[in-house]
Amino acid sequence: MTDAAITQGPVVIGELLPDELQRLAGLRQQSEQIVHQIGLNRVAEQRLMQQLQQAERTAQVVLNQTGARLGIPDGTAWQVTGDGKAVMVVPPPVPQASQTPNLKVAPPPEG
Repeated sequence: MTDAAITQGPVVIGELLPDELQRLAGLRQQSEQIVHQIGLNRVAEQRLMQQLQQAERTAQVVLNQTGARLGIPDGTAWQVTGDGKAVMVVPPPVPQASQTPNLKVAPPPEG
């Protein structure tokens, strides 16, 4: 681009057809509506996240109260079964050194 073109402003190279202008205007409006909807969805997502957090806090309060009523000590792992029973969660046993088999390493072959 020459210095003259820069100082004189944009150079017209053609004109859009009316249907092109109409399509572009419609697409611009559609884009603005989508951006608006995204904003609304983000607000709705935040509200749903707050509701989820509140439900989880309330569930924890109910579990704490139930555990206290059943005499389950704090820090004890337990869960509720599908049929409404409270059961203790027993961790799998950790193998001890005396329970591991004695493995002997064969000497390397000679020769």
